[in-house]
Amino acid sequence: MRSLSTLIALLLIGLGFVVTQALADEVVYFAKEKVTQAMTKAGVMSAGSDHLVIMSRRDGPGESEVHADETDIFYVMEGSATFVTGGTVMDPRSTGPGQILGAGIQGGQSHVLSKGDVIVIPKGTPHWFKEVPDLVVYFVVKAVTLHVPPAAEQIESAVLAAPEERRADAGVLGYDARGALVTLRKRGGDLICLADDPRKDGFSAACYHKDLEPFMARGRELSTQGLKGRERHEARWKEIDDGKLSMPGGARTLYVLTGKSFDAAGVAVTDPYLRWVVYIPNATPQSTGLSTEPGAAPWLMFPGTPGAHIMISPPKRPIAGP
Repeated sequence: MRSLSTLIALLLIGLGFVVTQALADEVVYFAKEKVTQAMTKAGVMSAGSDHLVIMSRRDGPGESEVHADETDIFYVMEGSATFVTGGTVMDPRSTGPGQILGAGIQGGQSHVLSKGDVIVIPKGTPHWFKEVPDLVVYFVVKAVTLHVPPAAEQIESAVLAAPEERRADAGVLGYDARGALVTLRKRGGDLICLADDPRKDGFSAACYHKDLEPFMARGRELSTQGLKGRERHEARWKEIDDGKLSMPGGARTLYVLTGKSFDAAGVAVTDPYLRWVVYIPNATPQSTGLSTEPGAAPWLMFPGTPGAHIMISPPKRPIAGP
């Protein structure tokens, strides 16, 4: 799936905007002073899985635009402009999935925008800043439509990460229409599968032993709090050491399947790559006989910690040419 971060890059790099804040799905407050400061420099103020907030500035006409999955809401803060909506995009070109730019608009309806005006442009509607006499500063809210595959499709794709004979009774976690993580299928066996996140690029699904669920669920929770990488790992390790988070004592396996996309018709992942992770808490090179050097052979990551695990990442097969 194409993520909102990629959408931002496609949208803003071409328009010369500067991304000023990372993605976040949380309450974000901007005091008046921050807003006034933002008016002097175009850029993203806040972004989440289903929205994007931008401070924008133009000192001349722009290209016509169409966003298949975004509704734009503009609030004019300074200046004025002639703004056209509807009609037909002239010389259209695609700049990414659902994104079209053009040389102008033929037909359509003209609006004279000035300070204090608000205009709402529904998704799929051509729009164009045709004339900007001097400078126009406007606040943009983009409401992004999240495309979430049907539950059955999410289940089909998620369980492909598991061994074939263990797919039928695996539990599956996936996403509802709002992008919230939910249980799509209750577990009958000892594996839990996590469906591909529709907000992220490419395809990635995982299946893991049920005993790892507290560890995995806590990782997802910490991610929503902004903890990433080593910081997130160490937070969980401390909670395990403090007895606040359970972690199985023996070996438990995680399967990770990645690829370019999922072909629902063929029930297959495009350019699939499967790797294995075997969690053995507090394992060391001495206790396992494994190297800690990454490579194609099995190796030990985070040795001596509650999150110690064996990485098994076979060489990727070359993609066949046409």
